[in-house]
Amino acid sequence: MTSRILILTVFIFALVSGSIAQDSLQVTQDSSKSKKTSFLSLNSVYVEAGYEYGLLPFLGDSTAPNQNFRTFGNVGVQIKSLPVNIGFLYNSNQANIGINNYFNVSFDAQLYKQQQLEKLYKKRQVFDDSLLQVGKSKDLLTKKLKYLELIEQNKIAFPIDSGMFADKWGQLPGFNWMDSLNNLPGVSSYTLEDLPIPYDQKELLLNKILAYKTGILQNMEIKDSTMESLEKYLNMNPDSIVQNKAYSFVPGMSKFQKIVGTINKFDIGLCYPDYSKYLISQIPLRGINLEMSTGKFFGAFSHGTVQPNIFFSNNLIGNTLNSAQNAFNFFDFTNTDLGRKVTSVKLGLGQKNDNHIHAGVLYGFGDLSYTDTLNNGLEKNAVFEIDGMIRGKWWEAQVIYGRSQLQTMQIGEQAQTSLFQELMSFKDRSNALFAQVGTQISKTSTELELYGRYVEPLFESFGVGFMRSDNLRFQVKVSQKLGKKGKISAFYRRENDNVLQWYDFQNVISSWGLSGTYRPTKSWRFRADLRPLTFNSELADSTFGSQSYIATGIASFQKRHKKTRILSNTMFSFYQFSQNDISQTYLTAGNQTQIIINSKLNLDISYNYFQTSDTSTIPASNLFSLGAGYTMAKLKIHGNLKLAAGEQSTELGGGFDLSYKLLKYLTIKTTIEKVVAGNFYTQYYLENLQKFPYYCYGRIVILF
Repeated sequence: MTSRILILTVFIFALVSGSIAQDSLQVTQDSSKSKKTSFLSLNSVYVEAGYEYGLLPFLGDSTAPNQNFRTFGNVGVQIKSLPVNIGFLYNSNQANIGINNYFNVSFDAQLYKQQQLEKLYKKRQVFDDSLLQVGKSKDLLTKKLKYLELIEQNKIAFPIDSGMFADKWGQLPGFNWMDSLNNLPGVSSYTLEDLPIPYDQKELLLNKILAYKTGILQNMEIKDSTMESLEKYLNMNPDSIVQNKAYSFVPGMSKFQKIVGTINKFDIGLCYPDYSKYLISQIPLRGINLEMSTGKFFGAFSHGTVQPNIFFSNNLIGNTLNSAQNAFNFFDFTNTDLGRKVTSVKLGLGQKNDNHIHAGVLYGFGDLSYTDTLNNGLEKNAVFEIDGMIRGKWWEAQVIYGRSQLQTMQIGEQAQTSLFQELMSFKDRSNALFAQVGTQISKTSTELELYGRYVEPLFESFGVGFMRSDNLRFQVKVSQKLGKKGKISAFYRRENDNVLQWYDFQNVISSWGLSGTYRPTKSWRFRADLRPLTFNSELADSTFGSQSYIATGIASFQKRHKKTRILSNTMFSFYQFSQNDISQTYLTAGNQTQIIINSKLNLDISYNYFQTSDTSTIPASNLFSLGAGYTMAKLKIHGNLKLAAGEQSTELGGGFDLSYKLLKYLTIKTTIEKVVAGNFYTQYYLENLQKFPYYCYGRIVILF
């Protein structure tokens, strides 16, 4: 119930946003006429909600037809000067493969910095004018100072009637005798020394002149400081300002703007922290993620829940009722207690991708098992990392060291030593090291990169995914530019486990690759990639191995002639897997061509060929598709015909898409399709295709 209320709230918010959008835009347009600005306005809205029925793509379920309510979108909100994005995805059928429900609120740091950049560009002219006025004011002060020095040195007459000091002279305290001084005959021809006034008054006049000089000098220091700040700002590239390198030098920048300008990432909900190698990386986090940089200092903080697996929890009843419920379901708030809780902090000097020295720590805890309901023990995890990078003009080097400690306890069991004491004891083989060196040879336009990674068997971090412990890897990569039109790259990688020889077997994986791009003309672009891979498992008395070959090629063409535009992509992919005497091959080739005329009429033609020696799927198939679409003021329609020809049968299919703009910001879309064999998501679900080969999807879209 909670999830449905939240979804309905977000959708209604987006719906009413359309009605207030015009008012928000009007407030923005009238901002120059009034100092009052809207506290909340909309930058952009895209929300889609609909219902799909039939042979659903990527659904890990053998039943057909199936049904699903789906809504997703992104709402860009401007809260005063802060741009915020609200994104979400929800599927009522939570067993979709590769589609995870999520909710996310994030500060749009890039948009904020772009907005600040635009404001700074506008201020540059104002600052140019200010610099000119400050310069003129300083010139006048310099003239006054020089004039006073000449008076002190008795080189010119005393300036009773000088207009230069008319604004300040009479304001000096103690000059009530100026009227009598004006009555002296020929006073403007007297120097200060010959002025016919008493000595004490002459000394007082000299002191006042000295005080006036001091005031001028102080004012000139202020002018110098202002000019230095303005010149420093005007001589800087505004792009560097929004890269957190120069906020403190921008005149008129408030403390709040300086603080917000240091934020690179701030997310609540589904987060993807990427500031660390061994603390938290390559894993979704449900919680909060913050990353800040001032140029000199860097800081990052993450807190939330990471899931130990994708599809199952320790709630067996829930798993049954929800069809292997998706663990990243952000709208099922009853399951927020499932998963490992982690907190990560990283601080240091320098920026993340520049010269720096950073250190961080992670603390996490969770259940021993999330599938075995009888195992209710607890495990705790602590990880320490230190990260350093040095960059030269043509080279860079980075070294990262990490250490972890895992502590497991059964219910009621107490640890003899604290987790962090064990972490710093350096007794266990739970260390990790990463080193990378890259260089660029300017004369030959050659790039060289070397990196190695060593992870000991007992290293484990709750915040790191897709990284094996007990692993040693190294790689060398070379890239070479071929003039202005092409580039080729080559690499070699080798890795193995059992690095400490604790076991009787060892797995070794070695691979190499060649890739290249070439663009002979503006219209044509070619890309190719070849990657063989060898896997060997060496036992005490035998060796088990396999080989794989992966080759891909893409040719792209685009051409515009008057009001006609042609886009075409041709792709080839080959994969071969060999193990002992068994070999399986998969070959895919195809072309997709689109012709757009007058931005209204579009024609698309495609052909895809698939062949494999794998008997568990279609041995061979040909898929032809011919489509046409037309765009009108409020109506867009597109239809296609498909012909699938394979060794087993020949099928005819197709469908149409209809889009109608009901209101200014509201569009209704409908998709109806008869699916044929040969589509990617039907290769392994021929049984479902035979049961119900139809797919229908109706949705409402809010867009502005």
